Amino acid sequence: MRVVDFRTIGIAQIEVGHRLRPVDEDHAQALATTMAQAGLIHPLEVTYAEGSLNSFKLISGAHRLAAAKLLGWTEIDVRLVEFGGNDPKDLDVYHESIENIARHELNALDRAATLAAAKGIYERLHPETKNGGDRSKRRGKNQNDTVSFSKSAASKAGLTPRSIERYVALYNSLAPAVRDSLAGTDYAGQRSQLVALAQLDPERQATVADILLDDSNEIRRVKEADAQIDTPRPARTNPADKAFKKLLSLYLHSPKKAQKEFRAWLSEHEATPSRRANGSARKPNGTPDTVDLEDLISAKEASA
Repeated sequence: MRVVDFRTIGIAQIEVGHRLRPVDEDHAQALATTMAQAGLIHPLEVTYAEGSLNSFKLISGAHRLAAAKLLGWTEIDVRLVEFGGNDPKDLDVYHESIENIARHELNALDRAATLAAAKGIYERLHPETKNGGDRSKRRGKNQNDTVSFSKSAASKAGLTPRSIERYVALYNSLAPAVRDSLAGTDYAGQRSQLVALAQLDPERQATVADILLDDSNEIRRVKEADAQIDTPRPARTNPADKAFKKLLSLYLHSPKKAQKEFRAWLSEHEATPSRRANGSARKPNGTPDTVDLEDLISAKEASA
């Protein structure tokens, strides 16, 4: 890529096209406030649109362009660049990725995804920098002529090479389905939790993510969710047993007069079919098929 010119062009001449990330309206509004007072500090970066010398394709500066539109500007300063023999689409995406990292606050997951995408493009453009890459590309070149992606991006993105490598490794270690499920959630901004999740195998990552995103529980950390997987679940309570215990507790805590009236009602209506059948029917294992409420109440009162 080489800079051809610095010029002022009409905003209507600029094609935005598809972006890796949509414009954040709040960020654009904040930029508009700054630009209204200080003007445009950094020109947009554009290249010629395909087959035209009067239309331009935006390379970087989507938020600045959106801010200019909010201010009602009709013209804007740009830096016009041209690409060499490389695929211009790859270069567009690469420069947009670095622009996002450098100029717009990204959460941890978005930053990892953006850097991973940028690394893939950089290594396509410079295959000699990839581990196991085409060694023939290196012939006749000094070993340091083409630097690694992490070193190349570090100065532009405002990060250290080591930080870039860690973000890329984090993205690659998270299962694709897990990345999708966490995108847009609070966990996307919690790098420590993402790192903890990435250390698990893909299947366990998915299970832990499901637990974290389940609003019916209070588990909000990867370590707790991971431990939950191996914790035996308590036996499920029979709904009928639960209802009976509630009824019995209500009876035992009622006034004596109310208890007497309740027993009279039971005697009149016969609490269970087994009493009408002169004895409780039993299952093969000896457990009564029905519960004689009067007998249980009498037993509770005798033991009280």
